[in-house]
Amino acid sequence: MTRTLGQTHLAAGLCSAAFALYALHAPPGDWPAGLALGAAAALAPDVDEPGSVINRWLVVTGPTLGRALRHRTLTHSLAAAAGLFFLIRGFWPQVPWPVLMAAVAGFVSHLVADSITPEGVPWLWPLLARKVSLTGWLPRPLALAFATGRPLELAVFRPLFIIGAIWFAARGLGLLPGGHLAAGLLNAPPITRP
Repeated sequence: MTRTLGQTHLAAGLCSAAFALYALHAPPGDWPAGLALGAAAALAPDVDEPGSVINRWLVVTGPTLGRALRHRTLTHSLAAAAGLFFLIRGFWPQVPWPVLMAAVAGFVSHLVADSITPEGVPWLWPLLARKVSLTGWLPRPLALAFATGRPLELAVFRPLFIIGAIWFAARGLGLLPGGHLAAGLLNAPPITRP
């Protein structure tokens, strides 16, 4: 089995959402919605996978999509990430820019995490159906170290995502001393919604 576990996607989504909120200098009031949307968006690409967390949550539409779509096609592409962007904007026209970017970052974190598995992800689907795997070039025994449920995922990646989410949130909310890393590195004012 070469799928990343839902708990790891959740942790990666939280970490990515926290980074987006942190980098965009999100005000404290944007953090709860940004983290929630980022976490949910990180699970969303697996809606086409029977038995996935999001497929089970969406009692009617999840199984329908699971039967209609092949896994790791439409839902595992940049086209789907763009679709999520416009879907959120459509339902919530005044969504704060950092919250929207946190959701997209959570979604893209799923694609990155699945790209680490030997099966890979078709980032440019439907233009290019070829799946990109960051470990596909490795010899099979080494590539399988990146498969679902292996110690590398459970003992390394997942804890790092959780630590990253906590660190970015603590820094972004001013709970840790020191200046804002993104502002210091970029020496630029905060990015605001256009």
